[in-house]
Amino acid sequence: MKIIYQISTLIVLFFFSCKDDPVEPISISDRRKALAAIGYNVITPSYVDFQNSVNGLIAETAAFADNTTDHRKLNRLKEVWLQCAISWKRISLFESNPANSQFIFDGIYGTPDTLEVKKILNNIEQNIDSSYIQGLNPNCKGIQTYEYLLFGQSKGDNATILELFADEIHGRRRSDYLLSLSKSLKYYADRGIYKWSAGGEDYVNKFIQADGAGSDGSISVLVNQMERHISLIKSERVGRPLGINNGGQPQVNALDGKWSNKCAELLLGEMDAILAVYLGHKVGSVNYTGLNLLVNIVSANSNNPSLSSEIENHIDSVYSKTLSISTPFDRALFSDRESVNELYQELETLEGLIKNDMKQALGL
Repeated sequence: MKIIYQISTLIVLFFFSCKDDPVEPISISDRRKALAAIGYNVITPSYVDFQNSVNGLIAETAAFADNTTDHRKLNRLKEVWLQCAISWKRISLFESNPANSQFIFDGIYGTPDTLEVKKILNNIEQNIDSSYIQGLNPNCKGIQTYEYLLFGQSKGDNATILELFADEIHGRRRSDYLLSLSKSLKYYADRGIYKWSAGGEDYVNKFIQADGAGSDGSISVLVNQMERHISLIKSERVGRPLGINNGGQPQVNALDGKWSNKCAELLLGEMDAILAVYLGHKVGSVNYTGLNLLVNIVSANSNNPSLSSEIENHIDSVYSKTLSISTPFDRALFSDRESVNELYQELETLEGLIKNDMKQALGL
């Protein structure tokens, strides 16, 4: 019996001595490489772009306020508003991160309370300026409230927009409201730059240094944000207007960009954030690497070695299916439901790849 016990003990010891120590599939250097690309090439420059777009919005709003009958100034203002909205979309994915910058996002893109906004316009005893705007609820300020005030029910028609400014008193108050809204956005844009830049609170390096494989690491947070972002685009930007959970009845009022009729452009702005994080560079840049590097590393010897290209292909497909919808979304919900539904299905596929395949591959 003693001999059997000793042999058993030796077998157990041999088994544990031969067992490899757990090795993380992704090295710290690779994780930091991806995070550095995202931090320096995507996040910080995107905040600079947002700051520049806000400064442009302030300047063009002031120019239009000086002459609210000028079509050229109005066209320019419409363009810079869209640039500002898209710039925000490209950084909205980063509202949750290890540096916890959540506080700077209040009041940037809330759904406007149109009744309350009308009350503000009609209350001629109250001056509208930047300090007054700062004290308002988030649903009375921000980029979407600006859109509602500028476009109204015009869908972008200049003649209809200019009528909103024709009344001397209420037209001036509308102009004051728009200018004050644009100036209030500057606070958030400047605050974001200060928080993320190396010359400020240096969130970018804190973001890169949070390179652990745990749930509080930047990679885990980013992937979770990608999943939530795709889910939001699928469910809120496409699914709800399409009537997915409403018996198939379209809900035009649920569209993002319904006043400006720029739904597709705004949706693609949000997709730009997904693409930038995955590839590690802003739209239009090249030769960088992001989360795709890590997916390539872990999937190379897996059952799905083409996972990275599969994810990228489905991201590209969302772009192509969005651009293939030739009519404005508010009409396409009725006249081209098949194309909008194909976009929804593509987003659902991409959501599944990120939620299941990508997270599983990265061990999240």
